[in-house]
Amino acid sequence: MTRIAEIREWEPGRDQAQWGEISFTPFSRSRHRRGNQQPQAFRLVVERCPDRQGQRDLFTGQAWKYQAILTSDWQSCPEEIFSFYRQRGGQEREFDVLKNDFGWNRLPFSRLCQNTVYLLLTALIRNLYGFVITRFSEQVGYLHPRFRLKKFIFRFISVPAKWIRTARQTHLKLYTPKLYPE
Repeated sequence: MTRIAEIREWEPGRDQAQWGEISFTPFSRSRHRRGNQQPQAFRLVVERCPDRQGQRDLFTGQAWKYQAILTSDWQSCPEEIFSFYRQRGGQEREFDVLKNDFGWNRLPFSRLCQNTVYLLLTALIRNLYGFVITRFSEQVGYLHPRFRLKKFIFRFISVPAKWIRTARQTHLKLYTPKLYPE
């Protein structure tokens, strides 16, 4: 935060964001102790946006939200750098979903070819689940297309029910206030 406070020139960006950058050399003390190596300088690119609630930061005393990226790319503009890393973050989120919801954290087989088939099939199932939850959320109001698998199971599939037989007919009694499509 002390290095970010040294930025004097802020350029206007998208929405109400502002961009700033400064040269930064991390771990310069430890490298200097080890020998004659010249520490490598990196580019610290910072984006700041006004805080919607007006909450002031404890360290700077200003009502801004900061995001910073340390990079060795000196040619790209700050907007391109943030766009690239946001796309990368989106992919990391997909891997988190596959790992935690679809069993990628523990592979079931000891052979690589079998695990490859498993990974491909679960990725296919993830795409199929995305299609199904999107269609269901269009028809059912309490579902959202961004629900994770566990939340979908607890909200839509795991419903207490009982088969009731009356007047020579069998009916399914759902014990929930939610409406399910016919």
